[in-house]
Amino acid sequence: MSSVAIYYKMDAEQNSDEVIKKIERIIQQIDEGVAGVYIDAYNQFDELINLISTDLSVINTLYLNKELEHDFDRKIINELARSQRFSIVYFHEIDGGF
Repeated sequence: MSSVAIYYKMDAEQNSDEVIKKIERIIQQIDEGVAGVYIDAYNQFDELINLISTDLSVINTLYLNKELEHDFDRKIINELARSQRFSIVYFHEIDGGF
């Protein structure tokens, strides 16, 4: 079975219950094992750092709820996707989005 990771960057007005429900819907839509779920609150980056510090060679897909806000973060994730050979899929690309 293939494996995925999920990274979710919360908006300022979101609460964690809402985010968990969205992630649960995503997990139901994909037919793959989940290697990790990383959730950052608004203006926080700890989980993004944890994600990029993880061995991403074990995943085949990284699901993101939206485009990363900072150019540097996008470049790092895109380079990791290229070097570790995983694809990036946004939530809105799955069954009409969330």
